[in-house]
Amino acid sequence: MARLAGLSLAPGCMGRALQRAGDPGRVWWRAPWIVGPLALGCALWMAGAEPPEMPAWLTPFPGATVTTRVLTSFVLSRYETTASTDEVVEHYRALFATAGLPFHPGSNPLATTIRGSLEECDLSIGIGHSKTGTSVTVMCTAWPNHMSPAARREAEAKGIEGQAKFDRPVYPKPRPPIPPLAWPDWLTTCDPGITPEIASGVDRFRSKFLKAEFVSPQSRDAVLAFYTDLLNSHDYPVSLRSSPITPPGKKVLVDGQHFFGERPGPRFTVHVEVTPVSAGVDVQILITAHPF
Repeated sequence: MARLAGLSLAPGCMGRALQRAGDPGRVWWRAPWIVGPLALGCALWMAGAEPPEMPAWLTPFPGATVTTRVLTSFVLSRYETTASTDEVVEHYRALFATAGLPFHPGSNPLATTIRGSLEECDLSIGIGHSKTGTSVTVMCTAWPNHMSPAARREAEAKGIEGQAKFDRPVYPKPRPPIPPLAWPDWLTTCDPGITPEIASGVDRFRSKFLKAEFVSPQSRDAVLAFYTDLLNSHDYPVSLRSSPITPPGKKVLVDGQHFFGERPGPRFTVHVEVTPVSAGVDVQILITAHPF
């Protein structure tokens, strides 16, 4: 048992439909422009769909005698004409233009196929050669409710509306300007009697910095604790600090950051390194301005 769009197709459905529509021994009904819509029609028949109506503007080629069959979920019309296939194609081109519908025929060595999504139905027109000239098969298959062009347009409109917010440009929030880099008064040495020289420069990332260095007679851990408390108490919360179990004789460090606005963003960082030396500890303090 075949399946289409989640609907089961009884094996005899298409055969019975073809027998009612015309001679099943002829080649026309094997063509893809017939089998596809016919399979959809059988699926809709199984689902209890209502038969559609052939659009009134869709008239046959002048002078042709048309055989029409109305089945449960589709309408099938057939006729032959002595006109050429090109003349018949131009006939339908004019009808589509009058109806304001796009016309995009598809051709292969055997036939020309014309498809159309109408309000009334899913339209399929097959135009092929015959012994007398040209044979034409027109099939109008009912839309399932959820597949109708109107329903599709409504769903597309809702989808476009829902996605509209993603089409609007999103600009970054303005960031406050970073103040000029200056050595803060509160950032003193751990020994009141020491006043180190302050140097300025630009690092490899083109960030401005200020740097001071001095030697303190205090212990490494005492100096580290002093600057940890100093940073935390002046709105430079510590973001990095060496482990308390760092072996004696090894360098330790502590970092604090002050942001000007949201994080991440413009900020000042204070980096303190404490390295044991023979006279006590060497203390290096580095303040860096990060404008971004």
